[in-house]
Amino acid sequence: MTLPKVTTPTFKIKLPTSGKEIKLRPFLVKEEKIIMLAVQAGGPDDILNAIKDVIRNCTFDDIDVDTLSTIDIEYIFLRLRIMSRGSLVNLQFKCNHVIKEKQPDGREIDTECGHITKLDFDLETVEVKVPDEYNTTIVLDKKQNIGVVMKPPTYSSFYKLRDLVDETKSIADRYDIFLDFIDYVFDGTTIYKDFTREELKDFIESLSNENYAKIKNFFNTLPKLSAKLHICCSKCKNQSDITLEGLQNFLD
Repeated sequence: MTLPKVTTPTFKIKLPTSGKEIKLRPFLVKEEKIIMLAVQAGGPDDILNAIKDVIRNCTFDDIDVDTLSTIDIEYIFLRLRIMSRGSLVNLQFKCNHVIKEKQPDGREIDTECGHITKLDFDLETVEVKVPDEYNTTIVLDKKQNIGVVMKPPTYSSFYKLRDLVDETKSIADRYDIFLDFIDYVFDGTTIYKDFTREELKDFIESLSNENYAKIKNFFNTLPKLSAKLHICCSKCKNQSDITLEGLQNFLD
């Protein structure tokens, strides 16, 4: 006997990067299972793959999850979380304020408070923060109008960026990472897309330090999920304002 199916509501959102409208449905039990198994596994690749699988399951439009930018993926998952479980999450913060602690002999010493403060946080307050200087087009020579157009990192390729600050990686390997994120090179008359990796590497190595820094700074200006919080430690009463960025900091 075929059992009846419960109707699932749908909703629409616009992607932060392109403004494209897509239709979603909330998590079902099978998606909750995917997330729970990934959290239990604990590896970054497990969680990454779970997020992508959930988005594939919950979208109706023809979108390629593997080619979506990081901010699009994180925004979609954030909206799915809100529509599926509600907007409130419980976050925890460790107080690192230095307080005076009295010792048995009467002396007072400086020590970290260390108290864990729990806070109910509303995910609806999270915004997509796009720095003013963010631009995928980077002009390297204004007179000749020579420059590059960058590819925003996808969720799969975003983890490569960790290698940029990985001191165990060689300088050559870290330089090589930039090649993956250059879409094309242009000048006043031509767009260059049909080049080899070696030709692109030679182009990058021929740049001045100033121009190389322009490309490197692109990764410091990527759009992010962001929210500001005011926290009051329930033990020492110290108050602080912090900014949270990135999907991983908003999920309980």
